[in-house]
Amino acid sequence: MRNTPIDKREAEFEKLHQKFFLLLKFDRTIREALKEFPIFEGKVERVLVGKAMTKREEQSELSQDIKNIGMKIRSEHFFDPPNLRRQLRHEFMHVSDMIDEKFGYTYDRLPQVSSPVEENIIRDRYRIIWDIYIDSRLIRQGKETVSDKENQHREFEALYLKIPYSQREVIFENLWGAENLTHHDILDMANDARKVLELAEDGKGLQNVVVYIANINQGKDWNKPKEGYLLNQEGCRFIPNFFAVPKGEQLRILNSDPTLHNIHTYEIIGRARRTLFNIGQPEKGFEFTKSIRPRRGNVVKIECDAHNFMHAWIFVPTNPYFALVKNKGKELVNKKGEYKIEDIPAGTYTVKAWHPTLGMKESEVTLTAGQKMTLNFEFSPKGRK
Repeated sequence: MRNTPIDKREAEFEKLHQKFFLLLKFDRTIREALKEFPIFEGKVERVLVGKAMTKREEQSELSQDIKNIGMKIRSEHFFDPPNLRRQLRHEFMHVSDMIDEKFGYTYDRLPQVSSPVEENIIRDRYRIIWDIYIDSRLIRQGKETVSDKENQHREFEALYLKIPYSQREVIFENLWGAENLTHHDILDMANDARKVLELAEDGKGLQNVVVYIANINQGKDWNKPKEGYLLNQEGCRFIPNFFAVPKGEQLRILNSDPTLHNIHTYEIIGRARRTLFNIGQPEKGFEFTKSIRPRRGNVVKIECDAHNFMHAWIFVPTNPYFALVKNKGKELVNKKGEYKIEDIPAGTYTVKAWHPTLGMKESEVTLTAGQKMTLNFEFSPKGRK
């Protein structure tokens, strides 16, 4: 290299980098990641990998003839193979969308804007909405990716703080569950906040809330399902992920995935938590049954120690006077966040509403026989009023 003319040294260094890249077998991980995307077969001929200096610079591009993928990745990923696979999967999913005719990707520039600041805002919104669409689908497919739902939610919230919280939650849930977004859907939402708000039109109520009467000891019978209570693991997701199991009831836990899961359950007591059971399920079809019996609290958190993006919550009622507000499942009342608790005896009660992230709200009510009452609970992000 010392004898190489100065004007040719940069090209020689590039050759040297390519040589070491192959000697260290970094290309193997890329080739393996490519196999996950059959849509590339017969189309993509070359993958060009460049160095990204920051996380923000990490991206992928596709040539207009669909033959070349350009990708920028931070160099530290190559010394952490699992993390590299997640990053490659995430970037290749972007390229897969770009190739998919249904996604309708075009190489149009961003709409004309009034300032560089506005352009950066639109770019950030476009990036996070597309990333949510990418990572949510990968997780539903049972594949690990660069960011889980909690982290994507945090980034989304930072960009849309001006949208009222209850609407913002519904919007995020709709984005996370989306299966058929297009390039122009994402671009329209990034450019015009009114398009984002349209996702909240079908429901403006907070989801995954349980409302229950805390101090009632008599009244109606339980309406327990004849088939019992089942928690399934399918597509590296807990199904359901927010549900109720009366205290002392048996919960069947099934692994329907051809991979290891490790069920770790915690009783939540304020900010503390205590392990209830921690059991590995090494193969598809592995099933066991456990009694749900927390000592002090009425909330159980479920995690998978093998997949840190898998989470679920169990509410453990001690009486049948409760209602779950969910956006999916048979417990759904509606997307507006409404609930109904029926056949309540006359008396004075403490009614509580609990959300896994936003905590507890409560109110005292007095009912006469046969009286109907509307009781609303309003949650705000923690740290704000």
